[in-house]
Order: sequence, then structure tokens, then C-alpha cells
Amino acid sequence: MVVRKRRNTKMSIVVESPTLTARKQQIGPILWPELDWLRFFAFFGVFIFHATPRRPIFYDGAGIPRWLAGVVMSVTGAGVYGSIFFLP
Repeated sequence: MVVRKRRNTKMSIVVESPTLTARKQQIGPILWPELDWLRFFAFFGVFIFHATPRRPIFYDGAGIPRWLAGVVMSVTGAGVYGSIFFLP
């Protein structure tokens, strides 16, 4: 395949082989299935962060001890860092 390009009124010819063009089309996005479990926990942490209440008064009204409410809020608050995993 011959591609002609114009640059600054000069003509340049680029020759690409058909196998190279076919290889470029086959590559597609790079996916690593080994990271699926990490993606799951990152998503799950973000989901739990948004699904649980972050006000101590909610846990007081539900009859949950303050120490346990503090643990729950700390653990679920760490889920916000899972969103960093999804950034490009």
C-alpha cells in the first residue's frame, strides 16, 4: 500500500506493507485479565463509599456503638481511593 502525503508543498511517499497494516488492526486495546480482581475491588470500594452513610448520627440512631461506627466510616472512607485506579 502506497500512501502519499503532502508536507510543505513537498511530496513524500510512505510505503506500508499489508502485514503491518493487518497487525495494527489486530492489536486493539491492551487488556490485562490478571488485573480483573484489582478492578473489582477498586469498583467495590468506590461503590461502598457512595452507598454507606458518613454521618455518625445515622449510626447512633441505628443503635450501633460509636467505636464500630468509627471503624465502618474509616474503612468505607478509604474506598474513595479506588477511583484513582480508573484514571487513564
